[in-house]
Amino acid sequence: MRRSVLATILFGSALALIACDDGGGDGETAADAAVSGMGGAPGMGGAPGMGGAPGMGGAPGMGGAPGMGGAPGMGGAPAAACGDDVDLLDINAAATADGDALVFTGTTAAEDAFAGSCSSQAAGSDAVLRFTAPAAGTWVFSTMGTAFDTLLFALRDCEDGFSEFGCNNDVSREENTSRLLLTLEAGETVFLVVDHFDGFGADPFTLTVEPVTSEPPVIDDIAAFFNPEVGSFGVRLEGTNPGGPITRFRLGLIDASGNALQLSQDGNEVELAFDESPPFTVTADADGRFVAEGSAALLQRVIIRTVTFQVGDDVGLWSNQVMAQTSPPMEVRARGERCDPLGALDLCSAEDACLDRDEDETFTCESTTAPSLASASAFYNAETGVFAVRLAGTDPDDDVAGLNLLFLDAEGAAVPLGAEDGPVGL
Repeated sequence: MRRSVLATILFGSALALIACDDGGGDGETAADAAVSGMGGAPGMGGAPGMGGAPGMGGAPGMGGAPGMGGAPGMGGAPAAACGDDVDLLDINAAATADGDALVFTGTTAAEDAFAGSCSSQAAGSDAVLRFTAPAAGTWVFSTMGTAFDTLLFALRDCEDGFSEFGCNNDVSREENTSRLLLTLEAGETVFLVVDHFDGFGADPFTLTVEPVTSEPPVIDDIAAFFNPEVGSFGVRLEGTNPGGPITRFRLGLIDASGNALQLSQDGNEVELAFDESPPFTVTADADGRFVAEGSAALLQRVIIRTVTFQVGDDVGLWSNQVMAQTSPPMEVRARGERCDPLGALDLCSAEDACLDRDEDETFTCESTTAPSLASASAFYNAETGVFAVRLAGTDPDDDVAGLNLLFLDAEGAAVPLGAEDGPVGL
């Protein structure tokens, strides 16, 4: 069961309503390579599945090896054509080799023939490309280097829109090219659609296909915290990733009743980049060890009991998902030490506060003294309804940020000006 309202999360000092992430296809795994036609029964004299040649070698023809268009067995390709009006491009035949990668450059058609599930747009012109995996493994498909905003999705059968098994809109909020990771068997054929996110035009694009040789990240340890006084939560974790830098994370929250909070439009997890979500940070050493930590606050008053977390690297590989029960922050930082401004990971002493004195986004525990008012004057123009105040006082910390005003009428009764009775903060 999950809560039916979106949770609004406060990351540091920036308020963000976490909406759906549009990278929904990464890490999808292809299922069976062969999809037999008409129940998979071979024609008269047709060879059984294992005898079928992979990829372009399979000859379906009338009366050919597999009957009625049936695809050959392990390694067989789906139908070679994508319809009379679609120009099917072949990556294996036309791409340029660049080390282990294949780089295909082409131009989209001016018409819209396909639609991916991870786009909110109704239409955009596209191109469809066939790829047959020369070896079993995980393959990364990327439109990096394409000038327009792309959408990339994969189909098992390009004449069947319901055969989609991977779709990605943007790599990140700042990068509007697309990337898919697909695990394929040797000889398995997939159809990649490079689509405009929005718009029509015969525009040049680049699609790079490369085998993934690195291992996914591994989270070894995690600790989670919750500060009920401010409604903030935090995580601190460490792990290994020799294959590349950690760039993204997936976060889930579970309340005291065991309900997963809905953090995105599509579900109970939110996916974000570390460099887009301060104060969530990740650091790594030369041996591939990394430490990640961060905190955020819920504007809704919800008790967080469990946090789930995953990290992803720049290739698009994701770690194991880990979860941890929250505990109150116990570590008290000394004066001058770095601290968590949301009070989830750690605290300052009662005499100090977590401040960014130099306004460089570095928060440290600093001594604080409350400001003192020496005089106050108030003015009111009954004709215009305008009021004014003049205050004088001292503040050793020189960091006065606001004031509270309480308005009284002629009889001395409080005048409610906000949503609730009481002082108004300015």
